[in-house]
Amino acid sequence: MDSIFGIGAPELFVILLLAGLLMGPRQIRRVARLLGLWTARAQRYYRSFVTQLNEEIDTLEAEDVREAFREVQTLGRQMDSIGRDIRGAPGALMGGVQTAGTETRQTLRETMQELAAAPPPVEAAENTIQPPRPLEVADDPAA
Repeated sequence: MDSIFGIGAPELFVILLLAGLLMGPRQIRRVARLLGLWTARAQRYYRSFVTQLNEEIDTLEAEDVREAFREVQTLGRQMDSIGRDIRGAPGALMGGVQTAGTETRQTLRETMQELAAAPPPVEAAENTIQPPRPLEVADDPAA
């Protein structure tokens, strides 16, 4: 910092020298002591303010950390739930396959019973397919 309130170091030295000449040796001690007390008081206020500000920042950071920790715990619970669902999926799939197999077997049995109870098929001669016969066309006399 080059200057205080726009006053450089040489200007401040001149002001202090003039103040010392005008006040005399007794009063300069009182003024210096008073300035020292005010400076110490200002430093205490500054330190107190900085300490309080740092505590508030730490509190806010601690709350942010706690909130982040809660979010991580919630995510962990969700991941556990998903893991349980994934581990249970093969069993559920096998249960579905077994149910489908049982239903298919039952449907097959019912169809076989219906076929066994159906009337006998019609004679084979009636159901055979005959090959097509060639068409007989009379010869064209003009040709």
